[in-house]
Amino acid sequence: MLTQAKVRYRTTIFLQEKLVKMVCVDDRTRVNPLVYKFPLDVLAILHNHSALAGLLDAKERFDAPKCDPSTRIGIIKKLTNWVESESQSLPSSLLWLHGPAGVGKSALMQQLGLIMQEKGNHAASYFFSRTAVGRSDGNSLIVTLAYQLAMNFPPIRAHIASNLNKNPGIFSLSNKVKMQLLVVDPIDKLCATSFWKRFFRERFLRLRSTMQIPRLVIVDGLDECDNQDIQSDILLLVAHAISQLRLPLRFIIASRPEAHLLSSFNNSIFDKISYTHINLGEDGDAEHDIFLFLTKEFKEIRLNHPLGRLLPDPWPTPAQMDTLVMNLQEDLYILRRC
Repeated sequence: MLTQAKVRYRTTIFLQEKLVKMVCVDDRTRVNPLVYKFPLDVLAILHNHSALAGLLDAKERFDAPKCDPSTRIGIIKKLTNWVESESQSLPSSLLWLHGPAGVGKSALMQQLGLIMQEKGNHAASYFFSRTAVGRSDGNSLIVTLAYQLAMNFPPIRAHIASNLNKNPGIFSLSNKVKMQLLVVDPIDKLCATSFWKRFFRERFLRLRSTMQIPRLVIVDGLDECDNQDIQSDILLLVAHAISQLRLPLRFIIASRPEAHLLSSFNNSIFDKISYTHINLGEDGDAEHDIFLFLTKEFKEIRLNHPLGRLLPDPWPTPAQMDTLVMNLQEDLYILRRC
């Protein structure tokens, strides 16, 4: 059974696919038969050059960590509001989610991505991992994001195809060039067409309460990319892309607060874009979330363990729970200092 969110999402994709057959020239919208062959070719080419193991729902990540449903409620709500609540007429923006290892950055990004995907508001994502094959190469990121954007915004495929025809060796060029030709230019050319402007205004702005444009782009674990120079380069490329994009995408980059990344934020480009950050290591709900998690796990033990019925009631005692929560908080404090 289709949920209301899925119906809205499929309606959006259907309307966007209608645009794939339209090309605007000199402010006139005409049917161009050459566009019919572009979408499948473009997706196949981008697919072949993408690092698919890093996708939100990749089979290699079938057991990806997620937040317990009873925890992280406050921060998830805050991030969801950031993605959805701002006017869709505003420029693209960036949020840096940082914190030490072990505070749940990837689990939070996985949870948020799944929530946004269910709502039809997930545009693209990539999850780096230094230990997983095929997920540590920063040179694969831009193409992988472009592949997902082409999936979620079918009208940009014709513009990507045009750039691929002009630059057949694009996949061997720098990340800067790939970002410009596969992401920024196609989106901006689409948004510049008179037909899209009218469509965007009439279909999306007027009906945005019932129809969403996929907006969220996640880059998780940037510090796990295998080259620090590429890590900094990606951060700056995203910032420069945000300064040019006419579509109001919401980029979230999650990483440890490494020194070279902190230094990158001193670049003047961050004075020209909408940018904010959240320190997950200072989550004020941590104590409450720990208590909820432990309570749930101990309840599971009591219900499912063969000797569970022999456990005293209450188990653990309130004093023991307080000690456990305090000890775990101290461990988190040590992690924050690392």
